[in-house]
Amino acid sequence: MALEGYTLRSGYLGVLNTLGENLGEVETSKTELKTSVEDAKTAVKSSKISEALTSLHDEVVGANSEAAWQRGTNARDGAAQIRRAIIQSDQQMADDAYSTIQKTPDFHER
Repeated sequence: MALEGYTLRSGYLGVLNTLGENLGEVETSKTELKTSVEDAKTAVKSSKISEALTSLHDEVVGANSEAAWQRGTNARDGAAQIRRAIIQSDQQMADDAYSTIQKTPDFHER
């Protein structure tokens, strides 16, 4: 039974795998960014500059990198769930999975 609004195309699993690999690279970049901020704070030996670097990371750059990673994770997880739903012919599961894909991370939630 076909599901309304959903179709599996050739290469779907390949795209999911690539997305997973890309998320791994984003995770690595997030860690490297945090390490670079910590290294810079140590090097400057100024509490005000250290506080500014922490704030910049936590409230802007780090928050954006976390949001990008979470958005990608939502897309990967939702796409995998849609695939399972299509295989199982479960319309509600597919619709719920699509909602997962559409989730936007909250920048202020940690």
